[in-house]
Amino acid sequence: AERGIHMDIYRPKPPQKPRSRMLVIHGAAEDGKDDARLVRICHLLARMGFKIYAPSIREFMDWKMGTTGIDDIAYIYEKYIMPEDKATRGMLSYSVGSAGLFAAASKEEIAADIDYIISFGGYYDAKNILLFMTTGYYYDNGVWKKAQEKPAIKRELLKRNLHLIKPDEQDIALEIIKYGPRQDLLEALSTETRSILGMLYNEDKDTFFSLYENISPAIKEVFEGGSPKNYLPNIKADCYIAHSVPDFVIPHTESELLAKDLGDNVKGFYTFTIFRHVQAKFANQNLKNILFSYIPDAVKFYIFIFRMMLL
Repeated sequence: AERGIHMDIYRPKPPQKPRSRMLVIHGAAEDGKDDARLVRICHLLARMGFKIYAPSIREFMDWKMGTTGIDDIAYIYEKYIMPEDKATRGMLSYSVGSAGLFAAASKEEIAADIDYIISFGGYYDAKNILLFMTTGYYYDNGVWKKAQEKPAIKRELLKRNLHLIKPDEQDIALEIIKYGPRQDLLEALSTETRSILGMLYNEDKDTFFSLYENISPAIKEVFEGGSPKNYLPNIKADCYIAHSVPDFVIPHTESELLAKDLGDNVKGFYTFTIFRHVQAKFANQNLKNILFSYIPDAVKFYIFIFRMMLL
């Protein structure tokens, strides 16, 4: 309450005792802990024997860039999970929430206490995500590839982070985001703000990097400060990494980078074609896909769940 955090707790049905205690963090979901996907996950985990702590992290709910959410996650773990009787303890998150999870898990006061971390659909480098969301480009096995970008996502992301640009330019920037660029409005803005807004309409990867260089170090620090790559050297827990292929929000290559950098900490790495980002989706249900995609993926997912039951 002292930090204004709302949290739900899910317990195994009596007389079953918790086999493990887990902090579960949502992604960029406006409903926070009440997001339907998160609620389903928490109920499933509670039936599997986990005691679940599921808070709403305001920064993630509002799609805000920064590090406040990281401090909130660490605070909850230290205050509510560490004092419990010693069973195994860990964290789980999906999508952009995984970034805050890794950053919090690296903090000295809790790092050694965490037994395991589970990340589904997370990312490694915030700059890569901005590139992907604005242009659709991602780097895969030495080759640049392009997915279909989502203009609605990048518009909303910029709109919710207008506080990062100069106060006297925010109203003009919002008008451009809503109605499109106008030369007279653009001329009234600084080079930095024009570059930020330019990402909204740019689809070329090389132009993206030029625009990004015009952003001030202060804004870059806010944006990149939450990148998991900055915190992985301090992770002590066993890690289980999973991602959907393909993924229209965060490319699977980000989880590959996570796994590579975490090295021996990774005890399991899984990719699934039966998910689209973090939601199960069975498209093109023909015999070939069923035999060579869905059934093998179902087996992998069973192994993934079985490994979780051993935590």
